[in-house]
Formats: sequence, structure tokens, C-alpha cells
Amino acid sequence: MMSKMINGYIIIVVISIIPLLVPCLLFFYQFIKRRERFILLVSLSWFFWTLFIINSLLSILNASVSLVKLGGVLMVPLTFSFILFIDSISRESVDPKKLVIITAASMSYLIIHLTPGSIIIFKFPNGYLYFNATAADFLLYSFLMLLIEGNSIFFLAKIYRNAPKSLKYYASIGFYSQLLSACIFGISGILNLETSIPGITYSIIGFGTLPLSIVFLKKPQIAFILPFKALRLMVIETKSGLPLFTHIWNVKEDTVSEALFSGMLQGISIILNESVKKGNVREIHLEQAVLIIRRSEKFTGACVLVTTKSSRSLRQALDAFADKFFKKFSPYFSEPSNTDNFKPASDLIMDYFAFIPEYD
Repeated sequence: MMSKMINGYIIIVVISIIPLLVPCLLFFYQFIKRRERFILLVSLSWFFWTLFIINSLLSILNASVSLVKLGGVLMVPLTFSFILFIDSISRESVDPKKLVIITAASMSYLIIHLTPGSIIIFKFPNGYLYFNATAADFLLYSFLMLLIEGNSIFFLAKIYRNAPKSLKYYASIGFYSQLLSACIFGISGILNLETSIPGITYSIIGFGTLPLSIVFLKKPQIAFILPFKALRLMVIETKSGLPLFTHIWNVKEDTVSEALFSGMLQGISIILNESVKKGNVREIHLEQAVLIIRRSEKFTGACVLVTTKSSRSLRQALDAFADKFFKKFSPYFSEPSNTDNFKPASDLIMDYFAFIPEYD
């Protein structure tokens, strides 16, 4: 009986690892290609979840309190990586208040968890080994889990609410799957299902994160719905002020004509350059928007990105787009009025700004 239970436990845990380990490797591969911070953080989160579950399996098989304590230590980098992942898709920088709370909770948990006697091992009547934690250890562990689940549900709900129609379906999958997983996890804890179905907790974690992994792998634009909203990208010929190329992501919020916008920007740049004499304008900050400007040192052109907020990913993408645009289309700058020459630049949008959601 005991052997069958252990074998069943091993099978459940091993199966639970697969929906965590495979996305972890896929995310890391994507990070190597794209170098996006959120991809690295979610990859680390899934990696620490995988280590945590493997360690839990080994602790049961070896009846090892030391391995249980190691699992508790893994909860700390797991919590940090997951919360940083959530912050990376919801804001430009880490929330300092949240960081203080996580640090204080993690340090308190480690002190309690690593205290001798905080974990004891006992055996159920059915022969299944189980580890029991002190009340303080359990409460702090539960608080870290609450931080992970609560933050993920809250910000996935915000993403779902703000998602454009083209991403609404995928955003709903991410939100509702995480909400359902948290509810099942909570019910499992209340009913103490782990005692009757060993390994069920890890199964909930593994398969509960699978839909979220699929969503972010298939539609990475979802990660950029909250930090900023890109409105327009325009390339201007700086001598004449004529617009050469324009791409609009948010039609509803962008109603200014190309000619008026380019002329206005050219006028502002000339006035500031002549009066202040401190070089060209690189960014213009408004109350609800930022204009990021990249000028060519060799050619008479400037790329202007209008967005609600500036971010490192936007600045890096604009730099790469500008370099490629000036190299590829500089021969046509002698005829700025013939904008048909610059229409193929739409392909560069897909190359460098594919992560930006399109709003209808």
C-alpha cells in the first residue's frame, strides 16, 4: 500500500514538473533572442518553482527535514523573481514599498524557517510521510504565497481590463486561469487534500501556470499593455520638416495630422536649438505623454516616438529602428515629397516594435 502511494506521489509530482520546466526552457531561449527583462524574470520564476517541487519530492522520498528547509529557502528567490516579473509587466521600475515588504517578509520567514524545531516530520495512518511547520513558519510561508498569487491576479486583471480587442481573448485566459488556480489551491489547503491525494498541491501549481506560460509565449505584447501605451512613430526630414513615414498604434488617441505634427515638432526643435544653443531636443515631456526623438548624425532625418511613458525597451527599439531606417532609406532623402519610397519601412515596425500592442 505504501509503495503504491509513493509511486503515485512520484508520478503526480513528475507530471507536475513538465508544465513548469518546458516553458522555463522556452522562455530562457526567448530571452537569449530578445533580451527582454520580463522574459528572464518569468523564466527564473518557473525555474525556482521547478526546483521547489523537485526538492519537495526528494524531501518526502528521503524523509529529510534538511531538504524541507532548503525548499523554504527556495521560496525567497521564487517570491522575488515572480514579484519582479509582475512589476516588469505593470510598471517601468520596481515598486520600492513592495520591495521593502517582500524583503522584510522573506527575512522573517528565513529566520523562523531555519530555526531548529520549526519543521517536524510525522507519518499518517496510511503510512504517508508529512512535514508539519510551526504556526509562525506556516503563516509567513502563506504570506509569501499570498504575495505571489495576489499580485499575479491583481495585475492580470488590470491587463485584461486594459487589453485591446486583439489581445482580449489571451488576456482573459491568463487572468481566469490564474484566478481558478488560486481558488483551487486555496480549497485544497482548507480541505487538506494533500493528505488524501499526495502531490495534488504541486499538480495545481504546475498545471495552473501552464495557461499563463502559453499566453506570454504566444502573445508577448500582453506584457507591454500596462507600462506604457505607444501612440505614434514618425520619421521627419529635418530640412523641410516633411513627414516621411508614419505608423500609428492607437488610432483613437492619435488624431493629429501628419503635416501639422511634423511641422510643429520641427518648429519647436529649431526655436530651442537657436535660442538655448545646447544641442537638439532628445525628449519632450508632457503631462500625459512623452516624445522620444532620435536624430541621424549623417542624414537629414529624425525618428519621433510618441508614448504615454518612456521606457528602456522603447528607447532601445527606437534606436535600433532609427539606425536601420537611416541606412536603408537614406538614398531617398533627396526626394522627401515622394513618401512611397518609405512605405517598406512598415516591415521594420514588425522587426523592432512587434512587442507593442495595436489598439483599434
